[in-house]
Amino acid sequence: MPTRHAAFLYAPMPAAYGAQATFTERRIRLCATAHTASSDKVIPLCKHGEKAYQLKRLNEIDSSICKFVQERLKAERFKIDEKWENIVNEYFNRFRNHFDDKERMARKEKVAILKEIANSRISVLIGGAGTGKTTLLSLLCKSKQIENGGILLLAPTGKARVKLSKTMNEMGIPHTALTIAQFLIRNDRFDWQTMRYRLSFKEARDVPSTVIIDECSMMTEEMFGALVSALSKAQRVIFVGDPNQLPPIGAGRPFVDLVRYLKHDLPTYPEPQVTKGFGELTVTRRQSDDGKSYREDTQLAECFKESSEKFDDQIFTDLQGNQLGKHITFKSWTTVEDLQQKILETICQETGMKSIDDAEGFDISLGGKINKGWMDFGSLPSKLDSWQILSAYKNDATVGSSVINRVIHEKYR
Repeated sequence: MPTRHAAFLYAPMPAAYGAQATFTERRIRLCATAHTASSDKVIPLCKHGEKAYQLKRLNEIDSSICKFVQERLKAERFKIDEKWENIVNEYFNRFRNHFDDKERMARKEKVAILKEIANSRISVLIGGAGTGKTTLLSLLCKSKQIENGGILLLAPTGKARVKLSKTMNEMGIPHTALTIAQFLIRNDRFDWQTMRYRLSFKEARDVPSTVIIDECSMMTEEMFGALVSALSKAQRVIFVGDPNQLPPIGAGRPFVDLVRYLKHDLPTYPEPQVTKGFGELTVTRRQSDDGKSYREDTQLAECFKESSEKFDDQIFTDLQGNQLGKHITFKSWTTVEDLQQKILETICQETGMKSIDDAEGFDISLGGKINKGWMDFGSLPSKLDSWQILSAYKNDATVGSSVINRVIHEKYR
């Protein structure tokens, strides 16, 4: 729904929905393969010696990702001489002129991560909502030593691209921003007609010194592989995202694999969470509208982190009782008809429509503007980002995003 509020529509799922495919660790350190009699598949040797069939094209993509990561980690590092602590303090002092332990830790980890990703040829930046990933990247790019080489921002979706580009523009940082598909189309690595990604040995064009890829948890193996095959000339490649988000719709979770690989030798409780080619922002500084030092929605997100740290499950009781503040609403449903009705009711409530039958109000919520009796959609394009609906499934007949889209289109076409 609106970007600052989440409405959870929940119903108990059958056991089949909870089943997940077994993930086989085969990347980065595990690239040995044995070809079978068939030319379209190979048998990778897995972590514990097991064997598993894999499509040849995916094996080739895996191998290209392995090579890209390993070569960059072994390559000579940069020597960017910047006073990162001064840069961080100068920026955040405008918003907070007092220091508590949490603020000190937040700045300490930002300084340490800036030093690492500035000097590394490949790096990963992770962190939950409100930890400041976008701000940190903007501070990195303010360095003239980095800005002068050119900056390219990439993201799987237009929404993510616009968000990161907006922050860079606000700080006066020249850059180019594209979706990953736009970048790969112009470099012959994505076919928009078949929606297929492909590897290519052709030299990519318009690749500057620094490339930042946001929302990397959304990338499939094929998207990830096609992208890295186009970035060989980039001096510095930074992958950004939250590995605890929903997995991509497609084969593999390459970003999660990369995070796990880089974190392999990281001690359990270092402060800050920084190692070669890797940095994690852990301190949430997104404040609540009612003056609290925390937001309940970010606390809920912390429960889904891949961590051995225990959390207070009281938060789920509070969620079901709608006691997590105004940023989250919990609604349950039992039948398909019930779900569809609640979706329409929630859209109405969140967008300010007069009723669920207010098609004109729906159009206005998407940026429409009445002009001489006609609905003009060209004047407020930014409102397209004001709300969204997320589903964990695409083609499921009950809760799939395709079904939800059809219901909305039929209601407000």
